[in-house]
Amino acid sequence: MSSLLLLLMSFLPSAIGCSAAAPKPPAPVRKPVMGAGIPLSQFSVEVVIPGGNPSSVGSLRRGDVDSGERTADLNDGPIHVWIAARAAHRAEAIYMVGRADAACNLRISGFLEDIANDPAFKSAWITYGVSLIRAADLSQQQRLGELGEKLANTTVHEDCSGQVKLHRLRADEIHAASEKMHKLAGKVFQSAERVGRPILLWHNAFDGLPRFVPVAMGADGAPLTIHLSLEELKIPNAVLRGLTLDGMTRQIGHLEAEVEHVELVLDLLRPGGQYPKRIVYKGSQFNDTAIPEIRSRIVAARTNIERALEYEEQAIEATLLLGRAPSRFVRFADSLRHARAENQHVLERLDHIASGSDVHEVVFGDVEFAAIDTTPSAGAVKILEGQRETLRAKIAQAKGAEKKRLTSPIPVLVDAFLRGWPASFDSRETNEMYDRWILAQQEKVWDSIEKKLSQAGITFSKASHSLLLSNVMFHARLSEDERSVLVTPTYVMSGPGFQVADVRAGVVRYESASAEQNLIAR
Repeated sequence: MSSLLLLLMSFLPSAIGCSAAAPKPPAPVRKPVMGAGIPLSQFSVEVVIPGGNPSSVGSLRRGDVDSGERTADLNDGPIHVWIAARAAHRAEAIYMVGRADAACNLRISGFLEDIANDPAFKSAWITYGVSLIRAADLSQQQRLGELGEKLANTTVHEDCSGQVKLHRLRADEIHAASEKMHKLAGKVFQSAERVGRPILLWHNAFDGLPRFVPVAMGADGAPLTIHLSLEELKIPNAVLRGLTLDGMTRQIGHLEAEVEHVELVLDLLRPGGQYPKRIVYKGSQFNDTAIPEIRSRIVAARTNIERALEYEEQAIEATLLLGRAPSRFVRFADSLRHARAENQHVLERLDHIASGSDVHEVVFGDVEFAAIDTTPSAGAVKILEGQRETLRAKIAQAKGAEKKRLTSPIPVLVDAFLRGWPASFDSRETNEMYDRWILAQQEKVWDSIEKKLSQAGITFSKASHSLLLSNVMFHARLSEDERSVLVTPTYVMSGPGFQVADVRAGVVRYESASAEQNLIAR
């Protein structure tokens, strides 16, 4: 049975198509459940699983399910790709959920941008972390067949090793499952209205398929649509023009950071480089009159230790980057941490001693810096210099690559803006402008959304707390007059979860039992 009804106060033997003559289920376990917009004290719910033991709603809501059942996460890797194809070289639909690193994302986004910029695929939804592409005719099926093969090839490409998981379907089961879940929304809400209490419908979705389901409004189950005018969004023109899907700017930044690490290691191999050589422990006897002098020496030593430790940690990171064992750096860093702990202990002792008049003995650590003459290994230097040149060549290639901008950037940009997603742009300057725009406008826009929802009878106590979740995307599209954006909050349901008819809020929303569904702070 794909769905299990959560009964409220012994309600609903037949409210949503259940037979009144069905065998009486075992006595349920009643436990309170917290839901957005629903006070904890308002209701109790019960779960009945036919043929099994009663289950606690609380345990299901906490996510006490097999973590292996989680199918995908739009905020995390790997990227899951589902290709629905009945015949070779043609695909009815392609769905993607997940993230990859910069190099892999650069490869995959190149394929997606061609679809995103094609007017024939105007109904496709391609955004950060999620892509929903369905073919409308035979020619589009052939295009998606080609895209599917390209995506399949990325699973074995070195840039995407272990970062893409491919799933092949004989039919578009994801669309069918999503539609089935959405069509239930109105019926569940009508039943909740009749009893005047919320109803939770348990969907036992262990089939490995994601569901893309919109927040639904009231008894008719129509998708919730939020109208945002371009005037209130105040999108900077440079941000609009510079939006991309490829993450090229971030990739360049990543490569430049690698170059800095390689140069750090090269610097360590050069003769005469300044490097913390050793730690010297000293003992001192003093009375209370010497405490200020001793304390100043210890504080100075601690400063040196912190400086040396920072240097060591950079060296460890750089050496690991090159695939080498940083044993020498690790040992020295451990010694530095030990010295830091010793000095902290001494400072604590001094604070205790300062109020007394006895003679005390303390031991504290100090760090001496000395020039270190290292005879560089010609082979090691050559390898490092070669890697540096390879990285510099990749940077030059990335900077010289054609910038693929979206022909219709507003929907993707609005989705990223509402989610606070780190969108990608054609330059660092544009990326910084985007961050400033979010800082200046995001909270104002969410306040506006809450007012619009309230006027429409959607009474979320705090819309952003109910909708700004890590598994919610904002499916956006331009209005016909191109003066506003129509936004539908849509859940990416991964694995089993609840369909919640929240009569107080006036909507049907969703609670995932296994996927990440965290509040994104704003």
